[in-house]
Amino acid sequence: MLSIPDRIYIGDMEWRVFLLETWVTRPSGTTLGWTDEATQHLYIYDGTEDQVADTFFHEVLHAVFFQAATWLPYDQEEQLIRRLTPVLRGLMRDNPMFVDAARHLGVRLIGDTHDLAPVLQLEDIEDLERMLPVTDEAEDTDESK
Repeated sequence: MLSIPDRIYIGDMEWRVFLLETWVTRPSGTTLGWTDEATQHLYIYDGTEDQVADTFFHEVLHAVFFQAATWLPYDQEEQLIRRLTPVLRGLMRDNPMFVDAARHLGVRLIGDTHDLAPVLQLEDIEDLERMLPVTDEAEDTDESK
């Protein structure tokens, strides 16, 4: 299982990270994760290591876009994030000196000093599903990965 932090910092905001023990079903389909800008929470399905890594980076980028006030239309933001996710994962994976240099320059990187993200149980996830907004927009689905 991939270890991800229980919180990250983007700009001056703290974002909490939660792992979900099961997939979440939304009106538009099953999703592997989502970003809740109102609460600054990221929800990530606790699947395979690659699923968790891809979904974590994907949702972090949504938070970055929110924090940067890009306000792109959802479909444009989603398309851009789907393209950036594997590139940024590769940058960090393939260039450990880049990550080390960022640490030495005082950049606070994901996972520096935090606990691991908690795993939400099924009953918690069912509560979250009831709180999700109904949308007709496309969501991240298993088929899109």
